[in-house]
This record gives sequence, structure tokens and C-alpha cells, in this order.
Amino acid sequence: MDFHFPSFPKPISIDLIDEQGEAYPRRRRKGKEWIAVPKGSQYAIRLRNPNTPTTLNRPTPRIYLIVCVDGVNIGTMQWLEWDKISPSRGRAGGFVWFAEPTVDIQEDEIIGWMLSAKEVQKFRCVGPEQSVLAERFPQIFEGAAADRCGTIEIGFFIESTVHMQPQFQQTRGFSARSAGTGMGDGVANPYEINKGPFRFKSDEPDLIASITYRPGRISSKKLTSSSS
Repeated sequence: MDFHFPSFPKPISIDLIDEQGEAYPRRRRKGKEWIAVPKGSQYAIRLRNPNTPTTLNRPTPRIYLIVCVDGVNIGTMQWLEWDKISPSRGRAGGFVWFAEPTVDIQEDEIIGWMLSAKEVQKFRCVGPEQSVLAERFPQIFEGAAADRCGTIEIGFFIESTVHMQPQFQQTRGFSARSAGTGMGDGVANPYEINKGPFRFKSDEPDLIASITYRPGRISSKKLTSSSS
């Protein structure tokens, strides 16, 4: 799915992918859109940003990401309410995502819940009763908050000034195919992906991208995500 930002000429795309890196199909019905993931299957969130210094021929701002799955912040493992976060005042369970100067498209994958700096619990499509929300916050789950099960929300904070990115470094992003924590090439703390304080414009995200996923059957002719 494509999401447009005033700061960038090209949209940033978000897909849910399987263990082979193939995108799960999108479904539409009665004006609603969701991604079908077989029940019990693992998935990862793939981010693709074509707005890199190489393609735009200029430095690009970094992005601070806060990822919420089923209403739970994957970095803090806490229930998340967007109007109550203050990332500029301290760690909010997010991480800095920056476009390396040597690539045409910055592509990274988020593979699971950060239980600790070294332990990742991979995402898996399950029913609401088996979700992390129901497991960790049963009282919240029993209320209206259960409606957030099956929803992925990503808050994008665009840096207020352009940070001059360093030259290519192996410690980058949060690739599902890397060693170590699963969110970088042996990075002990995935929140320290890029050095230098992040300059927040405000504590409100520039955009909250929301994606709905549901357990569903996948045909042999798997559809891939296309621009919307």
C-alpha cells in the first residue's frame, strides 16, 4: 500500500510479506481493503522508500517510526494511544529509519515484537483471542480496544531538518534476513540505528499509516501489492 507525504515526491510503500519475501495479497470488498494472511503464518512488515539521496540528488530527512500492531507498541510492548505519546521527551519504543546514500530504494523489514534488546518474537497471524493484546492486556482486550486487533499502525515523524547521513555502514535498518536481534546486522540496541539526536517537529506524527490484515486463504496465483 502506498502512502504519500508532503516532504517526499514519491510515496512510501508498506506490504506484509511471507518468509520468502513475497507480498501477501490485498483484498477489497464493499469499499474496505485488507491484506489476507493465512492463519498461523508468520509475516513481516516491509517498508520501501524511493526518496533517497541517490534518486533525489539531495540529502533527505530521516524518519522516526513508531510501530503498533493490534494496539501494542512493538518497541515497548505497551498499549499505545497516539494522542498520549511524547517521543521528543524520551524513548517511545521507536527507531530512526534513514535512506542510505548509495541505494535507489531503501527497503527494510520489521519482523516482530521487541521483547528485549536481543529477543524478537516474530509476527504471526492469529485470532483476536490469541493476540499479544489479549495475552498481555486482557482487561483492555475485553473492552472496545479489541477493535484494534488485526490493525497495523505506523507513525511517521519526518525530521525537522535534514541530517547529513554518514557513508554506508553495515549497521543499518531492521532487516529480517540479518543476524543478531533480527532488526540489524548484530545491532545490540535497534533503537540506536543512526547516531545524532533526532529533531522532532512535534510529538504528533506527520502521518499514521494504517493497514488491516485478516486470516484468509491464499490461492496458488498469489497477488502482489500494487500502487493504490
